[in-house]
Amino acid sequence: AGSTVENAQKIAEFPGLDLYFMLNEDDSVLKAELDHAMEILALQDSTYALRLYQSYFPLTKNTYPSFSKNEKDFIVTHAPIRIAVLKDDAPFSSVQSDGSVSGILTKYFQHIGEIIGAKIEFVPYGSKDAACAALKNGEVDAVGKDESDIFDANERNIILSNVYLRMSMVQIT
Repeated sequence: AGSTVENAQKIAEFPGLDLYFMLNEDDSVLKAELDHAMEILALQDSTYALRLYQSYFPLTKNTYPSFSKNEKDFIVTHAPIRIAVLKDDAPFSSVQSDGSVSGILTKYFQHIGEIIGAKIEFVPYGSKDAACAALKNGEVDAVGKDESDIFDANERNIILSNVYLRMSMVQIT
């Protein structure tokens, strides 16, 4: 089953919702204290919120996608899913001296392939523009890494998957 509800199949999933604390507009001192405490928590234990969420909404075997027999047959007999990756974008993807592709994306997509029973093929490109052009031309089925947001994606007539990795950004001044 592809749902945490028994005998139900997930047919749609919508973008996440950011949750906030709500305070009276004249309580800026408490807001500053809460914001500061959350910043400290994020620096001290960057995975705390994720672990807390998972303790209440655990991932189980029921969260794997479920497919009909026809869908399973299609996946098994379909040509490999072709993923565009960059040749020199370590640690996400890089071409090794033997021509193989390695990195975070290869491990992630190989695991996805195992879950859904699909073959995955990596197609290296020298630039993001070349990878995006290959997607538009139908040479690949997906681009392995993109930092677009929903507005940029809409302008470029592409669709984005769910977030597969959140990167912490640091600014040093």
